[in-house]
Amino acid sequence: MLGLSVVIGAAAAVGGYWLARLLDANIAGSMATVVGMAFVLVLLLAPQRGLVATARRHRRQRWTFARQMLLIHLATHEGTPSEADESRPDHMQRHMRWPPAFANRVVQTATERGLVVLDNDQLHLTPQGRSEAQAAAVR
Repeated sequence: MLGLSVVIGAAAAVGGYWLARLLDANIAGSMATVVGMAFVLVLLLAPQRGLVATARRHRRQRWTFARQMLLIHLATHEGTPSEADESRPDHMQRHMRWPPAFANRVVQTATERGLVVLDNDQLHLTPQGRSEAQAAAVR
């Protein structure tokens, strides 16, 4: 980490010097500007903690959580008298308060992954979906 700091500092010094020469500006200000630009790049693009990585992780977790909630909901109502109403895709929109496009996409991805089957406007868990629902409920 110290070595990386030295490299970034040296690159900022050299880059700042050449930026100052190019713009005919203050060398110290140009060096500070280059260090600031390096900071912004690191803030945005750091692999684990950067803003871009955080946004991507948040988006992925949102879809994973929604899929798990769908599976847990179906598993909870499986075999109960209310299963016919609770397993309809349009019920997910009302019950989970999901916008229709979001609910349709969650159902579509769960179907594509082989976790649920849509049959006569009813969602049914597959064995794989049932085991994923149990694993998610335990966590």
